[in-house]
Amino acid sequence: RFLVLPMRPEGTKGWDQEKLAALVTRDSMVGTGLAKNANEVAP
Repeated sequence: RFLVLPMRPEGTKGWDQEKLAALVTRDSMVGTGLAKNANEVAP
């Protein structure tokens, strides 16, 4: 078993958990991709 923690994308310092969760993708959780960029989520 593995525990994969996606890297925090730049520009997300101070974001709350709900806003950060919008960046997480399936691929980022299984370690085959990166989370979305901060500019991909509507403010």
